[in-house]
Amino acid sequence: MADVGTGSGILALAAARAGAAYVLAMDINPSAAAAASENAIANGLRSRVGGVCSDLLASIAPRPYFDVILSSPPSFPGQPLDLADRAWHAGEDYRDIASLFQQVRDRLAPEGRFYLLLSSDSDVGYFEFLARAAGFCWHLVAKRSILIESFLIYELQTQEAQKALCGVQPAQ
Repeated sequence: MADVGTGSGILALAAARAGAAYVLAMDINPSAAAAASENAIANGLRSRVGGVCSDLLASIAPRPYFDVILSSPPSFPGQPLDLADRAWHAGEDYRDIASLFQQVRDRLAPEGRFYLLLSSDSDVGYFEFLARAAGFCWHLVAKRSILIESFLIYELQTQEAQKALCGVQPAQ
């Protein structure tokens, strides 16, 4: 399993506690990748969660494949002020994460799933455009509202893997 943009590693730790055999927790910020590793140690999950500094999945070979990839990418366009601010701002027109969907597709097992956590304040339509351009179908699996926004979790699968979700037959 992979957690792209792990931050503190909280989603990676939760996945390991929920039964994932191993979670590769990646973040462009070396301090965040180190924090994910430190949090794994502090929570007794050293052998099941590893932090790696990587710009999205660029540092990871296209194989081996991951059965599950999850990501909570930056929710807002605009120039980040510093490396830490890249957790919130993904550059103009989300340029810093535009390649996320193709990178995930290249590393997702044929029947794998990609879970995407977005803020309702982000440009959800643009994220859907990027996902569909990379050959994914997606659907909302959870929504949690807080006072000023909602958190949305989408499940994505390749069109080949999820005929029913996409409503189309895969190419033969």
